[in-house]
Formats: sequence, structure tokens, C-alpha cells
Amino acid sequence: MRGNITRRLLVAIGVMAVCIGLVYLASSHGIPHIVLPQWHLKDCPKKLDPWTWNGEKEKVDSRLFRSIGAVEVEDRIYQNASGTQVKLHTALFDDTQEGLRHSPMNCYRDNGWTKLSDEFVSLTDDPESSAKMCVSMWEQKGVKCLIGYWYQLGDEQVFDRVEFSGLRWRHIGQREWPPMVKVLIHINVTDTATDSAHLNDFGRQVYQWLHHVQETP
Repeated sequence: MRGNITRRLLVAIGVMAVCIGLVYLASSHGIPHIVLPQWHLKDCPKKLDPWTWNGEKEKVDSRLFRSIGAVEVEDRIYQNASGTQVKLHTALFDDTQEGLRHSPMNCYRDNGWTKLSDEFVSLTDDPESSAKMCVSMWEQKGVKCLIGYWYQLGDEQVFDRVEFSGLRWRHIGQREWPPMVKVLIHINVTDTATDSAHLNDFGRQVYQWLHHVQETP
């Protein structure tokens, strides 16, 4: 009997030691240094064909993005020839946890919006590319909107804390990390099919620019 208790105790101690070791490994090989880029969010082109920004700073919704702790924030409204508008919110974080805390899924829900649906759409025509955008429809007091978002870290994307944890484990030991860039696109819904097409097209334009500047030395 005493032998069984001893074995169980040793097993428990062993499990605790492994857990402590993993926690130490994760903390000691965390993200020691965030390398800020030479480019800035304000460098995003005024024209993302066929969308044009008039150069004036816009606020997507100050209630949604108050005190978010970002290094840079850029809010714009682009418009196409037919007058359709898309709102672009981008933020650059040197604290990834702070960026993930302000997920659109949390911000919209906490401000009275109800999510009706969500899906992932591709951001390129390359079948080998995993680049994608999470698109969701929301409603508040009879008003519907579509939002598309993703978090970019170099050439990798995440959408929540779970995915980011997996990314960290895959890159344990990496001494330098890129900052986290949050991209959020908002369009008010008048015709679901048309507005979805607009959102997807605009998302691709933003992704192409972001991919280009991150690939450029």
C-alpha cells in the first residue's frame, strides 16, 4: 500500500516538474525583442484600386478602439466610384497580448453588436497560400455590417490567442519577432452579395500592400 502511494507521489511530482519546465521554457524563450519596421501604417496608399481615400483622417468608431495600447493606429474611409464606403482600421502593436485583447470579436460584441455569421475567405488566388480573412456579419438595432479582420506577424497570420500560442511554440528560440499588425475592415450592409464582394476585394488590396512592405528590405 505504502509502495503504491510512493509511486503515485513520484508520478505527481514528475508531472509537476514537466509542467514547470514547460512554463519556464516558454517564458525564457518568449518574445525578447520586437523589431519595429521601417514602414508605417500611414504609408498605405491613398488609392487601392478601385478604392480611393481622400486623405482626411477618419475614426471607425471611437467607442470600439479606445486606449488600445498600439504603437501606431491609422483609421481611414475609402470610397469607390459608386459611392460605396469601406472603413479601414489598422493598428501596430509591440505587445501582442494587448493586440489580441482588442479582437474585433470582443469589441463589437461588447458594444452591443450581435454576430449573425462568420467564415474565412482567401486573400490571394494562389492555391498554395494560406492567407485568409475572417469575415463576419453583425447586427445592432436593425443595422447590419460586415467586418473582415486578421492579425499579421511577418508572413504569418493569427486570429485569436489560441492560434498565437501555437505560433509561439513553433518559433521557440527565435530572438527577434516582427510586430503584430491588426487589420479590420468594416462595411455597412445594403446588399449582402455586393457588399461581401466589396469587402473581399478591399481585403485583398490591403493584404497585398502589407505583404509587399513586409517583404521589402
